[in-house]
Amino acid sequence: MGEYTALAALSVVLVVLYERLWLRSGVFRDRRYWIAMAVCYAFMVPVNGWYTKLSAPIVRYDPEQITGLRVPWDIPVEDFVFGFSLLTLVLARWIALGTRRDGAGGIGATDDGAGRIGAPGGDEAAAGTTDATDGTDATGVAGATDATGVAGGTDVTGVAGATGPIEGTDG
Repeated sequence: MGEYTALAALSVVLVVLYERLWLRSGVFRDRRYWIAMAVCYAFMVPVNGWYTKLSAPIVRYDPEQITGLRVPWDIPVEDFVFGFSLLTLVLARWIALGTRRDGAGGIGATDDGAGRIGAPGGDEAAAGTTDATDGTDATGVAGATDATGVAGGTDVTGVAGATGPIEGTDG
């Protein structure tokens, strides 16, 4: 087994253990995770296939470092394994961090029931911030709880995700 193959296999083991023993986000039980994986692989196959095709490769692999097993369009199987590890790590962390911020349990817990993966709705948990000096929260997602410094604002009470008057106004 080559180094690339060994690292690919190790990445899967470490990511799965990290999810199952530490994060516990439940990502492997979520149908949306598997759909996201399918979508990512649907784009990866043609691009990676173009890069690694044996007839005119753009990317070449040392044959000593891979298994030699290639699936559609000459893609080394290790690329699929690394892809699985990278996507799983990102999605599991996203879900785990999102559900911990809003204190709710479950996969992709949301306040509004929208069921977005790891994107809690409502208050500051939506963006991980409570300061909105430019009129939105840090990521441009509506729902900041503090609109300090918003010019012309008076009161955001009644706006989805808002908690009260803007500082420095009469509201």
